[in-house]
Amino acid sequence: MERLFTRRSALGLAGGIGTAALVAGCTGAEGPSAPEASRLPAPTEAGGPQAATCGTGSWEPTFPEGFQKFDPPVKVTATWQPSAGLQFEGGDSFENNPLYNRLKDTLGIEYEAKFQANTSVWSEKLSQVIAAGDLPDVLPLTGADLAGIIDNDGAEEIREVWEATASPLVKEKREYPDGAAWSVASRGEQLFGVPYNTGPGYNTDTFGYIRKDLLDKVGADMPETVDQLGDTLRELKGRGLVEYGLATCKEINTYTVSMDPIFVAYGAVPQTWRDNGQGKLEYGSVRPEAKEALQTLASWYADGLMDPDFYTKTVQDALPLVYSGKQAAMFGPWFSAQAMVPHEEENPGVEWGIFGNPKGPNGDAGRIGSPTFAGAVVFRAGVGRQVIEAVITQLNWSTELHVNWAKYHQYGEYTNSSAWTEGYEYVVNDCEIEAGPVGTQYLYLNMVGFNYPALAYPDYQSDVFSDLLAWRDQPEGDLNLSQQLILSNDALIRSVESYDYAFQTRELGMVDEFIGAATETMLKKQADLDQLELETFTKIIVGQSDINAFDDFVKAWHDNGGEQITAEVNEWKQQQG
Repeated sequence: MERLFTRRSALGLAGGIGTAALVAGCTGAEGPSAPEASRLPAPTEAGGPQAATCGTGSWEPTFPEGFQKFDPPVKVTATWQPSAGLQFEGGDSFENNPLYNRLKDTLGIEYEAKFQANTSVWSEKLSQVIAAGDLPDVLPLTGADLAGIIDNDGAEEIREVWEATASPLVKEKREYPDGAAWSVASRGEQLFGVPYNTGPGYNTDTFGYIRKDLLDKVGADMPETVDQLGDTLRELKGRGLVEYGLATCKEINTYTVSMDPIFVAYGAVPQTWRDNGQGKLEYGSVRPEAKEALQTLASWYADGLMDPDFYTKTVQDALPLVYSGKQAAMFGPWFSAQAMVPHEEENPGVEWGIFGNPKGPNGDAGRIGSPTFAGAVVFRAGVGRQVIEAVITQLNWSTELHVNWAKYHQYGEYTNSSAWTEGYEYVVNDCEIEAGPVGTQYLYLNMVGFNYPALAYPDYQSDVFSDLLAWRDQPEGDLNLSQQLILSNDALIRSVESYDYAFQTRELGMVDEFIGAATETMLKKQADLDQLELETFTKIIVGQSDINAFDDFVKAWHDNGGEQITAEVNEWKQQQG
């Protein structure tokens, strides 16, 4: 058959696995119930303008039905966090772009940006409106901002409206009412917001990648234990195949080139609060098992298996060493796999593989798990009921569209709810589909109402990635143009496979069990304690301090605020019931 896509034309799509969503609408106290989730159907033949010219490459996007359009439109004030570097195409703006117009025209919800800013500027502007008591109708909040708005009567209580309006599918996906995340927005029986993830679940779970081609050269298998990993790295370094071994940076626990799986293999979960087996939360970095992990890392450093200057390097400094051939292995998240594809293509013979989370001496294996939520979408105190109903109904509609994206041929959902509009994310020329000019800059409505990432829930990414992987088993001629374009991106597919590994091994993620706002003593002492921990651990690893310095650290940590913080954390735990 005639090829309907350009194999390497989809590069502009590769970076778009973390961004923006859509909306919903309907009135009435009971609210609509979105359809229950249906799973991936076979690709459907569709009419529409492409059917006559592109045959099986045709598809016809549709939207979920059964959601009444608000008439007159519901107007909602919000804040807007556009993606960094966003460039609108041809006269587009916040109030005139594919996502905004889809929401307005299909569902009758019109957002107005009370202010718009990105990253730290957004935080500054948020502080200003909070101080002035001039909140928008709806906004996402985290940490102290979230707790402060709720505890100072700035947020509307919504449980009755939520119960009446949220669909069964939304409640299931957001693990309502028993999921741990709901505690951050609850005060007793009152509910003041809807929890959300900052992005895909298991997004920062780290596991091992290693140069499989180098293992083949020395006849080694994928390492399954910490000791095997160390022996393998020594063999590779001894044979002159790499300059170092394991990629690391100055942070013990970070989203990539992290060391946390080594600690967890010994039974310690650093920089997290976990149940100690006696019903109390304990800080993992002060557990005695952390001492064993530090001893192993110190021996690796002494043997030259780590960059001698790792403690001076950020993540961005350390990653180039991985792709320059100086490092053989790293612990990173699922999206690390994207960069491994061009590394392989530019260096014939290089092949990366996953070895996962190695076991320690007692058979323990794992990693620090990604948080299951970030904060909550709240409504300002005194906001009209119809605004709350409209925004929650938006969530119903968006969730149905996302879960059943293939049914509706809404292929932007694979990149976390872009509009997937011709001329933006893709273009079609004589039945050949290519990436469009906008590429990954589709986050027009980032963090507005229940657009992405406020739409995200724990299984958000797995819902679409499992469907996407299933396409590979179908003949190319049975796939439409959008499906072919998505599958043509080798870096994307590798990262999808990697995400599938993270999801399938999600039980290895040790999530921080303290999800409350920073305690009083944390606000005063945490920064100093963090610095003490970093300096102590680094000095032990590089050999400037004896391993027994760990015991001095534990005592100093407790004496200088850690003991009080532990008491406050456990007081919070008791309050959760």
